[in-house]
Amino acid sequence: YADWSKKDLYSFRPAMAYLLDTMIDYYPNVEIYFLLNDGLGKEISESVRMICKHYQVDCIELKGLDKMSGHPSVKGMKQISEQVKAYMVAHGK
Repeated sequence: YADWSKKDLYSFRPAMAYLLDTMIDYYPNVEIYFLLNDGLGKEISESVRMICKHYQVDCIELKGLDKMSGHPSVKGMKQISEQVKAYMVAHGK
C-alpha cells in the first residue's frame, strides 16, 4: 500500500483494506474480527464482506440492534455482546 496516495484512503474500500492489511501486519499473532453493523447500505455491507473474506478476517454480522439516533442504545450494546458471544461459541473460539 505504499504506492497509494492519501487521497485513495478517503474512499471506503481502500481505507478498509488498508486498515485490515495494517492490523494483520502489526498484530500477526492476534485473531481479528470485524463487526458489521446492521442497517448499512447494501454496497457497504457487500464491500465489508468481500474485504474481510480477502483478508481472511471473520465478519460478525450484527442483526436487529436497538438504536437511538442510529447508534446502539444500552440495550443494543447488550445485543452486540450477546451476538458476538454466540458467534464465538458457534465457531469454537
